[in-house]
Amino acid sequence: FPSGGGGASSLGSALLSGKLKRLAELRMARCSLTDESVIGLADAARACAFKGIRLLNFATNSEVGGWAWQNFGEAIAESEKGVPALQFLNLSGCNARGLGSLFGSAKFNRLQDVILADSQLTDETVRGLAKGVREGSFVELSTLVLRENPAVSSEAWRELFRAIAESRDGLPKLRKLDLSFLKHWLSGLGGIGGVFANKAGGAGAE
Repeated sequence: FPSGGGGASSLGSALLSGKLKRLAELRMARCSLTDESVIGLADAARACAFKGIRLLNFATNSEVGGWAWQNFGEAIAESEKGVPALQFLNLSGCNARGLGSLFGSAKFNRLQDVILADSQLTDETVRGLAKGVREGSFVELSTLVLRENPAVSSEAWRELFRAIAESRDGLPKLRKLDLSFLKHWLSGLGGIGGVFANKAGGAGAE
């Protein structure tokens, strides 16, 4: 999209029109999206226009405010169908701090890859992930990238791993877990090692 990302608002209108019924992949990495652009996409999501989407890639759109991404997430969570086909979600380099309610909404159960590197995550965001794990929303997940999110506290990370350990299914298909550059909390990981053996597929922390 041109600088300013205005085309994304028009894309939202096109999705709302119902004329993109076979759209399965939406790749908008490095598109200079704006708050207005994402709000336009949120309107489409709220109307269930994303029900057939399998891939969403919004990586490196750092100009968008956290409130706009939160609105997008709430739109999916509030929609009747959510994103039931979604398998790949990439919000690396975005301000995804307000998406905790989306991750805990149980609006998707086919997600295989979630990329949230350097996404300004907060304790609330990670607790939303933990809620989703407890409710079985991530049983198909094979890749989870959470690297470079230093604002999250040790306690919130522990809550996520407790959720994996204590939930019925955990993350049975997880193959890749990237926690790079989170050294400040690794010392508090004691007692979590059993998660990898019992509830996290064949994953190891990278």
